[in-house]
Amino acid sequence: MDLPRTFALGPFHFSPLGPECCDADFVAVTSSADLLHGLFGSEWPRGLTYARNHEDLTRHAREWDDKFAFAYVIRSEEGGYMGCAYVNPTPNDVGGRVYLWLRLTQDHQISDLHRQFSDWMLGQGMAATQWPIATPG
Repeated sequence: MDLPRTFALGPFHFSPLGPECCDADFVAVTSSADLLHGLFGSEWPRGLTYARNHEDLTRHAREWDDKFAFAYVIRSEEGGYMGCAYVNPTPNDVGGRVYLWLRLTQDHQISDLHRQFSDWMLGQGMAATQWPIATPG
């Protein structure tokens, strides 16, 4: 699978999520912990430390390089940290799972993000039936 490294969907600007995002990511995740809890079927982000967050973001960068999974930071047009998108293909590359979240202060926009990201996925040849999208809640 080969996805673009950067793109924009209306007010949502996507670029690879990596360790250089750690400061803003840690603030966004920890300030939205109640909203995000259970998104990935685990206790994340409860108990998340800065060091663990940095490790996670470093892993996401390696996954990008290996084309194993694709984690994006979502920023506003002004560059503000809004949230993340994760595109996780299955091992056989026939579908996968997508996770979208926006920080608590931006969560009112999640339905717009979901719709625009679904349309983008279709344009990438990713059928909604094979690529379900999970959001908080």
